[in-house]
Amino acid sequence: MCFFKQYRVKQLTKKILKLKMARLDNAASAHAIQKEIKFYHKLYHLYQKLEGHKAFPFAREQSLMMLRFASQLDDAKAQYFLGQALLEEAKWRDQLEKNQVFSHVENKQLIQPLYDTARTILTKAAVRQSLAKRLLGTIYVFGFGVAANQDKGLALIMESIVEEKSWKKMPRILKSLGLDKPEFYTALLKQKDLSLEQG
Repeated sequence: MCFFKQYRVKQLTKKILKLKMARLDNAASAHAIQKEIKFYHKLYHLYQKLEGHKAFPFAREQSLMMLRFASQLDDAKAQYFLGQALLEEAKWRDQLEKNQVFSHVENKQLIQPLYDTARTILTKAAVRQSLAKRLLGTIYVFGFGVAANQDKGLALIMESIVEEKSWKKMPRILKSLGLDKPEFYTALLKQKDLSLEQG
């Protein structure tokens, strides 16, 4: 099974290299760029499956690298996944810092850049990706790496729900975001009324 995956990695890498070289020579069509993005996503998922395998000790880093390459080609889906991964790492490192046992100056130095990069990437993705807009909203609601701004965060979350027409799923969405509290639900309903008035 691992042999087959190694073969697939090499196969996809060759296809990407060919497409990338054509793009760098300004000879790539929009279709070819989308094809390159598709291969990055395939490699991303493949590397995810290879995490923990001794033949691929840096599978996680390679999977994130695939997302970075696809993100540079303005792929909103890759930007969402990458932003989400960086945000989770920032939150994890932040939590380590708050636990004095594992506090370390090098760890502390990584936290804010991770938050900033995640926010920048999700802001780009949010233009075309409702899930990215929703995740960006949580950054402002909870103040992850920025000053908390509940109104701005909830407005982004509401916009994502409007885009998806997911009113009936609102309780489940709020729970998945850690916002399943009466005050957040009430605030979002106010945002809904505002959006209906503006619409």
